Order: sequence, then structure tokens, then C-alpha cells
Amino acid sequence: MRFYRPLDHILGAKSKVAVLRHLVQDDREQSGREIARAVGLSPKPLNQVLARLADEGMLLRRNIGRVYLFRLNRNNRLVAELVVPLFEGEEELLNQALTKVLEGVPSVLSAILYGSVSRREEKPYSDVDLLVVTEDGTKAVEEMLEDRAMGFMRRYGNFLSFIVMSLAEFRQEYQERNDFLHEVLRTGRVVIGQLPLELVYGSD
Repeated sequence: MRFYRPLDHILGAKSKVAVLRHLVQDDREQSGREIARAVGLSPKPLNQVLARLADEGMLLRRNIGRVYLFRLNRNNRLVAELVVPLFEGEEELLNQALTKVLEGVPSVLSAILYGSVSRREEKPYSDVDLLVVTEDGTKAVEEMLEDRAMGFMRRYGNFLSFIVMSLAEFRQEYQERNDFLHEVLRTGRVVIGQLPLELVYGSD
């Protein structure tokens, strides 16, 4: 285990990041071939990454016949205190940020993330697009979100773009098969609140 700038040797290349992210999320013991399929790397460069991470103590490695199996070494202090929290925090970062934006906003029934961020195709300064469905009026909610969007921009560097609809408007647009709304529902994901079909038909 290195003590001077160990993350230089652990993270570094995108391929290492991809492998570590996958193994944090999937704790099974896996062959190199399984990991290669999961992260989209060809076998030769992947095997080099796995060997380096195992040499650094990040991975446990054992062989069965001619096959090596790998899993994250969660007993390693760097893994337990830095790597796992890093990737778990990465996964929750946006949800936590948007939940904070919506905290205390009245009458919100659902908030649906859509657009490039939802599709995981965003660039560093992509807008974060949010559809917010409220019980009735929308003006007070729009005013609160406009104010909070400024704080979101300062903190994350992304513009928070939102559309606010009342439940009645949402149901009407859904029944009329509004192209935009159906695309949002097809590609988006719920951040907080009810699922789209619960909004349309009720949650009971």
C-alpha cells in the first residue's frame, strides 16, 4: 500500500475508474471476461488494469484452473475509506442535489429528471432538466425554484431548467398524447414523489 499520493496509482486512467466503479456496484467475484463485458474494455488492456489494481491491494485475486477471479478488497483501508465512499457518493450526488432544491417547495407531487443528464449523455455544462408536477397552482412553485436555480448554478455550474405543471395539466397533456411529455416519461426518471402512472390514475 502506498502512502504518498496513492490515488495517482489507483484512479489515474479512465479504465481504472470504470473497473473500480463496476466492482463497487457489483460485489460478486468475477472473471476478467465478465468485467470486460460490463465496462466495455477489450481483454488485453483490462487484464493490465486488473493486474495493477491487484498489485496495489485494491482487488482480491484467485485462480481456479486457468481462470482468475477478482473482487474488490473491501478490507483494504483505501478501498473502505476512499474508493467505496467516492463511488457511492458519485451515484447519489445528483439525487441529493435535486432533493435539496425541492425541499420545502409546497404541493410537489412528483419531480422527473429528463434530457441529456437523465440519459447520461451530458456535457460538463449541460442543463439539468426537471419536470415538476404540483397539486394545483404553479406560480408559487415557479418563483421558489427560480430562486433556488441560482444557488444550484453557483454550486454545481449547471443551469437548472424546470417546467412546472399542475396535476390537471399533466393529466390532460398525457391523455392528449403530448409528444414532449411522452418523451419525458419514456427517457426520464423520478427524483422524488409519485411515478407517472400514479399521477395519471391515482396512487390507490
